[in-house]
Amino acid sequence: MSMETPIGLREYPVTKICMVATVMVPLIAAVTNVKYLFLAQFNPFIYEYHQYYRYILFQLGCLNESDVILLVLIWYNFRHLERLFGSYKYLNVISLIWLYTSFIIVLCNIAINSFIPAFKPGVIWNRLPSGPLPLVLALFHFYKQFTPKIYQFQILLFAPPKFWGKGNNNSLEDEGVSNRKRIMLTLTDQFLVDALIVLLVLNQGLVGIFCGFISWVIGIFIEKGLFLGMDHWELPFVDWLLTGKKHRIIRPNLPVTDETALLQEDESVDGGRSSNSIEGSSTGNNTIPARNNERSIRPETLNFTNTNTISTGSSDHIGGTDDQIDDEPVRPLRQQFLDVFRR
Repeated sequence: MSMETPIGLREYPVTKICMVATVMVPLIAAVTNVKYLFLAQFNPFIYEYHQYYRYILFQLGCLNESDVILLVLIWYNFRHLERLFGSYKYLNVISLIWLYTSFIIVLCNIAINSFIPAFKPGVIWNRLPSGPLPLVLALFHFYKQFTPKIYQFQILLFAPPKFWGKGNNNSLEDEGVSNRKRIMLTLTDQFLVDALIVLLVLNQGLVGIFCGFISWVIGIFIEKGLFLGMDHWELPFVDWLLTGKKHRIIRPNLPVTDETALLQEDESVDGGRSSNSIEGSSTGNNTIPARNNERSIRPETLNFTNTNTISTGSSDHIGGTDDQIDDEPVRPLRQQFLDVFRR
């Protein structure tokens, strides 16, 4: 696979859908004043009002505009995964990760809020992260696992000098630079994605750190096969929606001439002969017809060297020259008649 990715999002339909949905869902929710539906709080929405649908919707929309910008940039950098898996497989992996992260985070939220208040009254895990932070953190493991590092660079940092602000003495300055502590920071071409992930996690606070760690572990378990579904989970009808139509082989339309008409007739005749040769192979017939794609348009330019046709004569014919082997195929009478006038 080439290291250079195609420009734009034309070859990445799933990435385009994720980026557009990340922007449009919060925008529509803000315009229609239903943004509160994506707020998943245990008290009062779950515990008192029993609005369990919030456990399903909390990953679909963001409540913070800065999260929207960070997620759009992260989805764009994750396009390498779609190029690696393919659009259909990539969408299946995203749906599988969404199911696992939603189920496990919700299960942990219910379990913790059921046991912790028994020991410490009033202490609960009240809020879940908004937006697809768990989904992105699980995909972050796939990104680090399957995206190669193209280059790396080092940044040399120095500790502040001891004479800071004491004048401009050149001797002291040279001595201070040589005695300062050096810090070598090594970064790769993936440092931008790492920085975006860190900002996204910290933007959610302690909830983002805790849920991000759980989602990252879920991504590891899915990739290692500890959680089932990586190789067998498929969404129905998605392949047809992404491609638009099934793949089919389209043969070029050659101009209809006497020669192409003869070749089409020969193909139909050879097709019948090939079926007869397969049925009669048990009788010891080793004659294999020539393939149609090895023929040229002009019959006199046919090249049948190294054919698989074995005659009943002596074995000296095998591997001999073209003059020793009579390998000209049987031609129809009409083709022989036309070849007389051509030559």
